[in-house]
Amino acid sequence: MATVLRAAEFVADGHNLAGNNGRAASLASLPTELIIKILRLVPPSTILSCNRVCRSLHFACKSISLWSTVLDDWQREHPVLPKSDNSNGTNEDKVQELISMLITSEELSERWNTYGSEPQTVFRTRAHIDRITCMKIVSGRCGRYLVTGAVDGWIRIWNMSNPLPEAQGSNIPEQTSYNEESAELRSTAGEMPPSSSFGSNELSSLLTNTAANERRKRRKQVLLSEIDTGGDITCVDAELSQDEKRLVCVVGSYYSSAGCLVYVLDLDKRPAMLDQRASLNPREWFGTHCVSLRGDYITIGTYVGFIHVFKWTTGWRATMETGSRCSTASVKLLENSVISVTRAGSIEVFSLPSSAEETSELSDAPSPRMNPSASLLEDRHPDPSTIDLKEDTPIPPGRVIARQTPDESSRPLLSVTISEEPRPRPGCTSQRSKTADAKCGRIILQMIDSKTVLHYAFQRKKRPSSHPFPYEWPPRVIGRAALPNERITGGAIGALGKRAVLMSNLTGGVPPVSCIRALTRQPDDSGSVDAATIAMLPLRPIPDVGLPALPAPSSNIPNNDISSSFLRPTVPKTVCPAGPAPASPPRAVGLESAAVSPPTPPTQGTPDRRAPSTSSELPFGSAAFSSPSSSIGSSFGVPSRSDVLTEICIDEAAGLICIGTARGNCWIADYVRKPATATSAVATTKTTIKGLGMV
Repeated sequence: MATVLRAAEFVADGHNLAGNNGRAASLASLPTELIIKILRLVPPSTILSCNRVCRSLHFACKSISLWSTVLDDWQREHPVLPKSDNSNGTNEDKVQELISMLITSEELSERWNTYGSEPQTVFRTRAHIDRITCMKIVSGRCGRYLVTGAVDGWIRIWNMSNPLPEAQGSNIPEQTSYNEESAELRSTAGEMPPSSSFGSNELSSLLTNTAANERRKRRKQVLLSEIDTGGDITCVDAELSQDEKRLVCVVGSYYSSAGCLVYVLDLDKRPAMLDQRASLNPREWFGTHCVSLRGDYITIGTYVGFIHVFKWTTGWRATMETGSRCSTASVKLLENSVISVTRAGSIEVFSLPSSAEETSELSDAPSPRMNPSASLLEDRHPDPSTIDLKEDTPIPPGRVIARQTPDESSRPLLSVTISEEPRPRPGCTSQRSKTADAKCGRIILQMIDSKTVLHYAFQRKKRPSSHPFPYEWPPRVIGRAALPNERITGGAIGALGKRAVLMSNLTGGVPPVSCIRALTRQPDDSGSVDAATIAMLPLRPIPDVGLPALPAPSSNIPNNDISSSFLRPTVPKTVCPAGPAPASPPRAVGLESAAVSPPTPPTQGTPDRRAPSTSSELPFGSAAFSSPSSSIGSSFGVPSRSDVLTEICIDEAAGLICIGTARGNCWIADYVRKPATATSAVATTKTTIKGLGMV
């Protein structure tokens, strides 16, 4: 009776119905009969007041203006999936779509900030027969694709628009072995009891053929197209056309004959075939190290320090000036300028010619168009180490207009990734938000060496229309983190620059125990963005990674400094359930709520009490994630040869983490969608909206 009276008091205070999320949710879950009994305890005027409040909240929560405004505010800090073109739909359909986008983003943010979070789906396939050297995720409103390149010279495009197959993709979760001659993974079943119908050899052959057919079937569900470029692939970039009917892919190689190849994939035709449309064959070897594609133009960074600009639709090309012969680590092509980062850590900005048919008319240097492979450093004095960006002087085309050199203590860079240039946000409906985006849009640059991670921000600035670089200079450091006791091996940042991932080795050995961390920037207590730190929270997107040991509850050591000890990916007789593992998961530094003391994860001989008792009750992915620690590299890899992580990329809005290995394996971890056979994306969306009471 006391509980009923407390509920009646809560109902009587009608303005609190939307004030406390937990109490409102508890009230909404009460049976109708109990709510009627509660309402009998309050005066009639209070019942009418509750009715008016509930009706007002009901209509307000179904308003498209409310959800549009919430979406505009939410995606300033959180990545959100692109909004589909549903201009002909009803208001109810538009509201449901907005709700689905927000709920998906909120759930993804919760998983992203959970220690040891596991994905909803894990797909694994043998993408190449050699080391994967580059990966690129291309996202659009109607589709999502993964481009992989390797030392074997093949480019493969994988379709990730639909939910991925289950059961670890093209390799069933059994022990596998590598065949050097056929370059295929074949299942090796254990000793089987003799059968009256089949001999041991016939039964083994039947099992092998069945497993091979299953792998090929799952591979065809995801593999969209492939082509042999004829040279070792070092880098790749791709983008969708405006109508998303074509995928343009740019491939770079060590060899001059395949220095830059351009392929176009028609997504409407079946079978989808990669058609080579252009190539750049310089007279001198330069070794393509990085490429950047934007429309018809391509920027090429080389090992010898030169930067080339190539218009693949017409064949026009130019070699831009450079002040250092240091290898180019990354380039980013903007509308009228290029951002370049060298392996030594120097950040440079180049201006571009105003059009493809216009060449620079410089008195002290030949035309870049007439000398595409000539060195522009001969007979010239060294350029200054630092160049300040000037607004009031004319900007010559094809020249360095700004440069910032690194500190003397900096180490050679291992990985450099740059976010996409800010554009109108998907789903943005108000003019106020579009104007705010133009003012606060920025480009995020992530630089990684063997011990540290740095995030730079190029904040958009209003400049004259004739100025090629509409961003502040020099860039500001907005995030910094260090792993002194680990060896960083790589990382990537999302297209929006709001989330990033980091790969590191916890220990040595063959193969080394790797760790993957989610990077989150957050200002300090004073609220200064310039003083932000990078919180590094370990994730578990694939089974073959370890988790750093959590400190004791009484310890004050932050999570991003714990690297001296680690947890193996799996422990014998211990089940690690999918989803958020701890009861009170430690959250990334700087979230709205204060960080709680992290609990101690399950150890050997102490199974998780919340875990299912049988393997048949496990959520998808948990059975694969609970193999013994001694099987690292054998249950899911190649037992005879080591397999290490080499490349990683991320789609922050879709919750995808793609990982490439030295043995050519490709892992795709989906933190949003469940396997294709478990449920469909449409059913999941409808269930989510129905659970909110909006249908």
